[in-house]
Amino acid sequence: MNTEFYDLTVVALECRENEKQISVLVSFYDEFIELNAVIDEMDFSEKGDDLFAAFQVFRDKLLESGYGIKCNAARINAVQSGMMRDLDVVYLVEMGKKPSMEDVHGFWDYCEMNEYPSTEEQEQFRKKWTESV
Repeated sequence: MNTEFYDLTVVALECRENEKQISVLVSFYDEFIELNAVIDEMDFSEKGDDLFAAFQVFRDKLLESGYGIKCNAARINAVQSGMMRDLDVVYLVEMGKKPSMEDVHGFWDYCEMNEYPSTEEQEQFRKKWTESV
């Protein structure tokens, strides 16, 4: 098992001004990846087959608890190709445009956000984008 820590910014969605710094522990096992964090004394732990899948479940759990994550992977237009599934990068895509290397961004990198989409909303965007290219 390998582990990595990432420092992230989360925001309480009820007021959107209450930002907190958290550390996310990412554990890489042979069969799955697990993400763990503590926010306001609540433990969050989710698993997935790859980093993006684990992140999506983790992000949705935080959203259900009233927290949004400010990182590139949480953006509505963040997608991964099959070859990226084990990497900590995402494409930030635009409608009608195929992604290029200029569109590759760090998975965990901070970004300013006003909207905090769920996995379902992110997948709906991805389907529309796929149809547009």
